Amino acid sequence: MSTEFWIQASCPRWQTPHELDASTVDEAIEAVFPRDAEDAFVVWRHVYIPLGYKYDVGAILQDVLQMVGKLLAVDSGEWQVDWPSNTFGARWHFRWAGERLVVTSSEWRSVVGDTEDLLRGRSVLEIGKSEFVFEWKALLERVRDALIGAGYTFDALPELERLVEMARSIAGYGVLYR
Repeated sequence: MSTEFWIQASCPRWQTPHELDASTVDEAIEAVFPRDAEDAFVVWRHVYIPLGYKYDVGAILQDVLQMVGKLLAVDSGEWQVDWPSNTFGARWHFRWAGERLVVTSSEWRSVVGDTEDLLRGRSVLEIGKSEFVFEWKALLERVRDALIGAGYTFDALPELERLVEMARSIAGYGVLYR
């Protein structure tokens, strides 16, 4: 079990929008989660990084799905993501072989709480690949449950199926949800 990285998905409230007219998952997330819903927290080497569901999670979701998919699909590799949110702006570089995963992020551009300097000083994370992937499951399930609970369907929102399948493909939960 890693004490260097975990995700607190929290229990954000969600609402059914007046109209289910979103054409993308990020639009649907923005419609379903109110601004003052509980935040999720990514904890990177003991620095807490808040992620608002309404904007941050919607902005990074496609990259999260791609990241988890790559880590589950191949035994070894390298990949990089540039998180696009203006309150979770960072570049992470992944290198993995078997169960060993190294995530390096020396470029923290913008984080709520002005913790960029702390994070830059703790730029390398070494963790088991499965442990890292497991941490994302509860967050993906919170989004899935809110979107389905609000009435979105695979027909109306085709990207929802990818989210549901990815959450299902993660074999276990992160440290806070076991």
